[in-house]
Amino acid sequence: MAYKTNELYSETSQVTLLRFVPTSRAPKTMDGLAGAPTIAFGTMMAFNTATNFWQPWDPALTTGIEIARAFLMTAITAHATAESIIDLMLAGTLHRDDVALNGETQAAVDTELKSILGNGSGNFFVQGLKEVR
Repeated sequence: MAYKTNELYSETSQVTLLRFVPTSRAPKTMDGLAGAPTIAFGTMMAFNTATNFWQPWDPALTTGIEIARAFLMTAITAHATAESIIDLMLAGTLHRDDVALNGETQAAVDTELKSILGNGSGNFFVQGLKEVR
């Protein structure tokens, strides 16, 4: 029996995971973001303790947003006012070069990645940081 076109494997039809190898993934809730931005795959995500929602990591803010705790596993266009369900990598191996910058400098992202390694949780192994061998 022949396969239909939509049943055939096609490398271009698969989601590219780059060098993210999750050992723990979970759906989480993100609150609406003003301007409904598109958030890239591999974005560092933080848990906002004031609103109890996940949102993109921002080192300039407080209430938990300045501490990266997960990585976004699928690109999403946020809703401006409504909540969204997002797919997060909560543990696993990733490569530094594949983490989305989202307006931050590579140095700031590297510092946060080192912090993730140093927080003692043991959730992530980050490849590609020259200080980590």
